Amino acid sequence: MPPMNLGMDVRTKGFTLVEILITLTVLGVLAAIVAPNLLGLLNRQRMNAVRGEILLALEQAQSNAKTTGSDQVVRFDTTADPPRYSIGTSWRNFNGISAGQIRLVTTAPSIQFNHQGLPDQEVIPFIATVSLVNFPNSKKCVMVKTLLGAMGTYEDSQCD
Repeated sequence: MPPMNLGMDVRTKGFTLVEILITLTVLGVLAAIVAPNLLGLLNRQRMNAVRGEILLALEQAQSNAKTTGSDQVVRFDTTADPPRYSIGTSWRNFNGISAGQIRLVTTAPSIQFNHQGLPDQEVIPFIATVSLVNFPNSKKCVMVKTLLGAMGTYEDSQCD
């Protein structure tokens, strides 16, 4: 018995041009909604990473000062693009940061920890603020707040 043809032409398999265009339009709208959120997430991650590196550098210098019994200095080159820092004499770049991505502002060009790990009292509070070049209102910072060298991380208006 031959197959029954229920009014469907065998050549109608696949998608029509209208179906493909509707699918592409929906995908385009979804991409337009997701792309800015993804970009914002990447930018926040960059700022968090730089802030984390600054905190780690300060903590490392403070620890080294206590361990070695000698002064340790952390310097920040905020005029370089991208900004960089040094502990001692070797300059380091922030991981994964390219020119034109972030801005670094510090309340002093350097901070020194004495042989007991205490910061130079003349620069307290020391604040290193990270922002995006294109979005300067979004800020993340590290603050050395006390004469004993207590440190913390903050965001936005807490960095002022």
